[in-house]
Amino acid sequence: MTDAPCCGVCLLIVLSIFSFTSAAGDELGYEFAYTSNRIEGQTGIYLHTKDGEQLLSAAFTVAEAPSWSPDGKKMTFQTQVDDRWDIYVMDVAGRNPRPLTSDAPGDFHPVWSPDGSTIAFYSDRSIPARVWLIESDGTSLREFPIEITGIADFSWSPDGRQVVFCANERVTDPDAPRPEFGTDVKKDVYIASSDGNNLRRITKTGSMAMSPAWSPNGKQIAFALTTKPGNLSEIHIHVVNLDGTGFTKLTNDPGQNVCPKWSPDSSGVLFYNQPPSSDKSTPRLVYVSTDGGRKAVVDVGKSGGYFPDVRSQSPTKR
Repeated sequence: MTDAPCCGVCLLIVLSIFSFTSAAGDELGYEFAYTSNRIEGQTGIYLHTKDGEQLLSAAFTVAEAPSWSPDGKKMTFQTQVDDRWDIYVMDVAGRNPRPLTSDAPGDFHPVWSPDGSTIAFYSDRSIPARVWLIESDGTSLREFPIEITGIADFSWSPDGRQVVFCANERVTDPDAPRPEFGTDVKKDVYIASSDGNNLRRITKTGSMAMSPAWSPNGKQIAFALTTKPGNLSEIHIHVVNLDGTGFTKLTNDPGQNVCPKWSPDSSGVLFYNQPPSSDKSTPRLVYVSTDGGRKAVVDVGKSGGYFPDVRSQSPTKR
């Protein structure tokens, strides 16, 4: 399994009272994909629906971090090929896999743009490693104009006109010291137009924010936040409004609570919890509503799962 990030408090609400249940995919009301190590010797991507589980990446020994195309018909993901990590695209039934990248030691965490034309990913083809863009047909490879150095730290707005990302102060002050990942790193949530202009910061936490996700209704950002800079053993899911208000903590579970993905109706987020190392438990998928009314561990089997991604549209329902 790939380690978890692999990426001004106006109001802080600690939600300690939940209806804690176990939920199947049909109870959530939407389909999602996730990564699991349930088959010995294979790390695979699974589709979770009301009808059960389906392995989508049977052709690969290692496949992780799925991202749905906007129409729900394709998926992009990272896979290990020889000694490098590449970005691939395939049909959701697992057919017709093709590489988008094959020319760098490591390309990770692809994210599909809302119009389906572009895929963003994190790559060490540049120094320092940063976010790159490529068209979904494999053409027009280029760097994103803003230096975003955290893995899985990038997401588009629903209309594709803006992006949200987590970064340190170097995005506004290039002369600021370049911190080393895993040390005293401070990152906040920023928004910019999709061309890299109109940059503005919407949080000032004094800690390390990561893996932001823009809500489908366009009103909020969900993200993970360390309890203190450089401490990756305790991470929690938060939400914030686009103007920086409504800063709310959604999780209390010990360990790493990371990679939030919004439900299609923007009522809650699906994420994965990696229990503390002393626990020796498998990573589990958890749903929490943003109003604190419901929390559920999603049943994906005893092997658990990580890197979830919600399918906003199913071709069979369009």
